[in-house]
Amino acid sequence: MQEYKVKAIVHSQECEGVQEVTMLVSNSSNDCIVLTSDGVKCHAIYNIFSNLYYADDIYSVIKGEN
Repeated sequence: MQEYKVKAIVHSQECEGVQEVTMLVSNSSNDCIVLTSDGVKCHAIYNIFSNLYYADDIYSVIKGEN
């Protein structure tokens, strides 16, 4: 899968509003793995009503993959 940018709300930085993150892997229509601007690889969930991804860089961080 080719990497591309998507609009997201990042959990640790939600007060900053919408940001761009890099989509790495789409596991299903609702769950995916993204890379935040801080370099954190984590899970994100897509919300069809807001048309945004919600990246959880606090509780669903992916560690140890090189």
